[in-house]
Amino acid sequence: MRWDEVQERFPNEWVVLEATKAYSKEGQRFIEEVAVIDSYEDSNKELNLYLLNLQFTDAEQSRQRF
Repeated sequence: MRWDEVQERFPNEWVVLEATKAYSKEGQRFIEEVAVIDSYEDSNKELNLYLLNLQFTDAEQSRQRF
């Protein structure tokens, strides 16, 4: 799916994407196609859950190092 298709299909949603077709040129990454992994209507709620999970994961990794 191209980015314009994602925007059309999920106009007011926060989406999690995976690049399925991409290339690098002159030190830059160009993404041609993506797959939508998930979508959310309430981006603030989902972003907060993501950040909370990220903090929890970082804390767990820190404990495992010691």
